[in-house]
Amino acid sequence: MKPKQYWAIILKLTILLISSLTLLTGCKKDKETLQNTPPAATSVMVALGSGQATGHYTYTDNEGDEEGNSLFQWYKADDNAGTNEVKIANATAKTYMYQPDDQGAFLAFEVTPVQKDGQTGSSVKSPFTGTVVYDNDDDTPDIELKFLDEFVYPAGQMFQGTTIGGLSGIHYENGVYYIVSDDYNNPRYYKVQIDIQQNAINAVTFTDVITFDTQQTFYTSHFLDLESIVLHNGTVIISSEGSINSNKEPCIFTSNTQGDFLSAYNIPDYFLTHSRHNGVFESLSISIDNQGIWCANELPLTTDGTEAGYPTTHSPLRLTYYDTDTKEATKVFAYELSPLPLPNNSNYDMNGVSDLLTYKDNQFLVVERAFQGKNVVKIFKAVIDNTSTDILNTDNLNGANYIPVTKELIFDFSSIETELTNQRIDNIEGITFGETLPNGNRTIIVISDDNFQQYGEQLNQFILFELIEH
Repeated sequence: MKPKQYWAIILKLTILLISSLTLLTGCKKDKETLQNTPPAATSVMVALGSGQATGHYTYTDNEGDEEGNSLFQWYKADDNAGTNEVKIANATAKTYMYQPDDQGAFLAFEVTPVQKDGQTGSSVKSPFTGTVVYDNDDDTPDIELKFLDEFVYPAGQMFQGTTIGGLSGIHYENGVYYIVSDDYNNPRYYKVQIDIQQNAINAVTFTDVITFDTQQTFYTSHFLDLESIVLHNGTVIISSEGSINSNKEPCIFTSNTQGDFLSAYNIPDYFLTHSRHNGVFESLSISIDNQGIWCANELPLTTDGTEAGYPTTHSPLRLTYYDTDTKEATKVFAYELSPLPLPNNSNYDMNGVSDLLTYKDNQFLVVERAFQGKNVVKIFKAVIDNTSTDILNTDNLNGANYIPVTKELIFDFSSIETELTNQRIDNIEGITFGETLPNGNRTIIVISDDNFQQYGEQLNQFILFELIEH
């Protein structure tokens, strides 16, 4: 017979063993509980619009992880049952522009959800939706830009105690060009004469500088990183990106022609709380009816989408209309930013809208400027039509159902690089109509921001185009 002490020791060892097994099992369960589950795409559908289709879906993630660059693919078939289904080559964006052989086809949109950290969920395809109506009249753009000339203004030139540089926005009115500088230490804009002779820029002459008295209350309370300028009924309207990293809000304000503050526009809250640093109000343009202004943010809001990725991206911007009387935003439409031209290779890779120009009612020339070791600049035609969704009251575009404005490429600056100084296009930030040519066509001038040479040699480029309308 074993002594009592023996059985007591056996009992303690048994209890300890059971406790250890329970602890290990609990740890295993906790580990399983903490395992990150893949994201999912639900409510995948197709909306057929004028000239293009838009894919819609809802992104979900059990842990609330942010969406990364989800993958998209378009398919077409002969009917809604998917007869003769084929994958459409190079159709890997959220929107798909119709092609001539799509007439009468049914389209499906496939989403592969991707978390920001790269984890991928299962692919989900929408039902086939039809039918596509292809308008042959849309095959050829109704406008084109013809390159005429380039003029480079020397870097570091002084004018009335200021250094000419940082040229970020331009507006033409009554023979004068108004050009804003993004020097936040001395915010200002210039009046400039651009002499055009025989389809070439003969001279660029700075004639006046207007500075903003930073002792005035509004200017003191805002960080004036001025990016765009327009004139409206004798007043000057200017946009500022502020400084998001320093909790300084972006703004749009008016001044008189001496630089005195007059009024500020009421900015929707989502721009004030979800903008990315150095990615806010780069653009302004007067509406055709002169009753309002259009403005677009340079980069997507953090609640709307990611910064541009490669080879696909979900990066919607907000094309916003402000009434110049009430100073209120009254309508907003989504503009889908193009993907990066190359795979990401540094933290400085970016693509964004640096300016826009209204050329017809609800039609715009939009400048997209990407940087990946060099500048890649393109001009698109964007159109708001009766299928475009007003997203004024939609605070978050991630997973929201909406149809963006249509867009088509009008001009790629890589086509003229060999004709430019140093065979390169620089940091294009401004676009405006200019004077009318003898043949009756309007000119367009774009300008570049040399960043005051902070990042090496850059150019103050003035590039002249002829706008040809078909």
